[in-house]
Amino acid sequence: MPDNMPDSPQVLTTSTRGRASRSLAAAEELEPVLVNLREPLAVLRRHLWLVCGIAAAVVGVVGYMGYSAVPSYRAVAVIQLSDPRRALTGGVAEGPTNGFAGSSADPLLSQVALLTSRTVAGVVADSMSMLRLWTRDFPMRLLADVHVASTVGVDSLQLDFKSDSVIVSGRSRAIRTVYGRSLQVNGVSFTLVAKPRAQRGTLWVIGRERAISRVLGGLRVTQRPRTDILDVAYTASDPDHAWQVVNRVVEVFRSVSADEAQQQSRLRREFLEGQLRINDSLLADARDALGAFRRRAGRAGSNQQGGAQQAGIDQLQLERAQLDADRRMYRGLLASLDTVSSRGTREALRAAASNPAVSASVAVGQLFTQLMQYENARDSLTARSTNHADLPRLNQLVSTTEAKLLHAVQSALKGLTASLDIRISAFDDLRARRVASAEQLSASDPGEARLEERVENGRKIADELRIEYQKARIAEAVEVGHVEIVDLAVGSAPLGIGLAQQLALGLLLGLVLGGGSAFLTEHLRSSIGRPREIEDLGLTVLGAVPRCKDGRNGSSAKQVGPAIEAFRGLRLNLAHAYGAAGPVLFALSSPASRDGKSFIAANLALAFAHADCKTLLIDGDTRRGTLHRVLSAARKPGLTDFLSGDVSEGEIFQQTRYRSLYFIGCGIRRPDSPELLNSSRMSDLFGHVRANFAAIIVDTPPLGAGVDAFALATFTGHLVMVLRPGMTSRGLLEAKLSLLHRLPVRLLGAVLNDVEEGPEYRGYFYYLPGYEATEEEMRKRYTLLHSAR
Repeated sequence: MPDNMPDSPQVLTTSTRGRASRSLAAAEELEPVLVNLREPLAVLRRHLWLVCGIAAAVVGVVGYMGYSAVPSYRAVAVIQLSDPRRALTGGVAEGPTNGFAGSSADPLLSQVALLTSRTVAGVVADSMSMLRLWTRDFPMRLLADVHVASTVGVDSLQLDFKSDSVIVSGRSRAIRTVYGRSLQVNGVSFTLVAKPRAQRGTLWVIGRERAISRVLGGLRVTQRPRTDILDVAYTASDPDHAWQVVNRVVEVFRSVSADEAQQQSRLRREFLEGQLRINDSLLADARDALGAFRRRAGRAGSNQQGGAQQAGIDQLQLERAQLDADRRMYRGLLASLDTVSSRGTREALRAAASNPAVSASVAVGQLFTQLMQYENARDSLTARSTNHADLPRLNQLVSTTEAKLLHAVQSALKGLTASLDIRISAFDDLRARRVASAEQLSASDPGEARLEERVENGRKIADELRIEYQKARIAEAVEVGHVEIVDLAVGSAPLGIGLAQQLALGLLLGLVLGGGSAFLTEHLRSSIGRPREIEDLGLTVLGAVPRCKDGRNGSSAKQVGPAIEAFRGLRLNLAHAYGAAGPVLFALSSPASRDGKSFIAANLALAFAHADCKTLLIDGDTRRGTLHRVLSAARKPGLTDFLSGDVSEGEIFQQTRYRSLYFIGCGIRRPDSPELLNSSRMSDLFGHVRANFAAIIVDTPPLGAGVDAFALATFTGHLVMVLRPGMTSRGLLEAKLSLLHRLPVRLLGAVLNDVEEGPEYRGYFYYLPGYEATEEEMRKRYTLLHSAR
């Protein structure tokens, strides 16, 4: 090796390496485990355009959807599925949770099914003509006093908005009117309160069934956990429309629930009436049979007297049962007035006032009539304006009158209950005396006892039926259902988030998707892409050659300067990595073609030659060698010609146009060239060139092309691997490395070719802008050889 070559680095002995590894293991045990973010950040940097592109696409899609989407508003009303009928009637009328004993049906879910039924939605659609309209190019809130006739089907109206008027065109005619005035076209009447921003618009009239589906589509019912409270929500594109519809839905549902409860009570009352008539007929037959039996037994006088007494007792029992039923009803009404909440006061008063005995009170009748007048006046003012000056006064009058009426009804019910207590006590005393007298006259005949038992059973059934009949009558008189409105909707809240928040979330989602795509691309990539991957395979990165343009057409030093400096650094690293006495001798190969090994071999040999090292470049690719074209030399006679014995050793050496650089071509193409590379003449050739050259570089075929590269590597004893990031297959490289480990070949390291500038490879470059060799002679001396990469 020439004197100007650097000294070899010190080689560690086996014992030194053992102590160093044990010290390193002990130090690693003491060091804390830190999260390494370099690798994830490096992946994101390598795929920065992918991440940014996906993020920009997601933000664009989210922004377009958010800008073009129609805003939605939701209004919420609160109802309770309680037992107001049971409270008002003192337990006579059952609530929704009492009629399902032994059934698997859920009462709350049954009420929710009724609330979301087409029956309720149909009543809402019929009462709110606004639901049958659909606008385009102008907001729905500009329409007022809307009415659609029931005979109107699907239709459309064209509206032209002028500065002071609107022209509405139907199928047969057009009407022009000013803003704020009502108009009627094709059975549709409405008022346009103000001029929209648009110049034209369309008013669509939809069918009743579609309006019902529209109501059900925006309606959502949610049960609050572990309660009988339901949140009824409605979503619409117009905020006023949302709260108006949801309030109408709960009001209609309450009315439907009340009508259904009254219908059930009426059917029960009619059924009990029929059963009571049948039982009275059976009881009369039983009494006739008992009287006939007693006449046949010869006790006509006493029996007639006993029969008369028994009839009197039955009549007393019947009258007493009726009085007791009335007393329970009055007590239930009185208890309901004491226990209902403020929202149920009106219903309780109305139920009490519907009783004939209570309404007979002059004070109750006058106060109830006065209360209805005040409420009608208040409702009339509220329909016209919610800010009328007389509303506070009327509200005060209604509250005062309700309090007076409540006190009057309670007084009347207490008086009626006390009167019934006295009458029932008198009936009990009279019945007790008559029963004692009848028992003295009664005979002990078994046949008569059976008939008397039959009469007594019929009388008991009649008493129970009359009690149930009175309950049914009371339940039928109550005008409330099983639904109580807790809160009506007072406004609508917008759904979702604003456009700025949507863009922020879109950006976050785009970055997440972009980052995930980057890591997925990195995971699915089958080629070598990072120095860390090469080091994990046990290879040392000797240097990196940057991507450069072809320097054969007068390229400037700025274009080829980084590559020239890279080969200078690679020459230095190889000299130190070789670390053996004698000339630098190594083979240079790659896992597959197109990795640029010939380009690296030619320029590396040129770098050694520029350092005044007598350098020999051997084209060992006897299959497809092209180095003779790069050096403007001859391919033959070459290596195969010498190995086959056709020419002598001296005939194959060529002096190139570069000082200190000699070349041996690959020679003639031969099918037995792999066998020639393993011949003894190859060993003789390397023995001779070692003594005459300071640097010997052998360019071999790719490792995947056959055994040629392995044979040449065994002769040189050293191998340098050329890898091209993004193109060299990781799997092929691992397979070839496993074969090399079985051969007596030392891997000096890897050279990265055609590397794009980036932070991962910055430490492998030997170039700093502004420090280029700028003198003309330097440009003539240092050139860059190009070949097929």
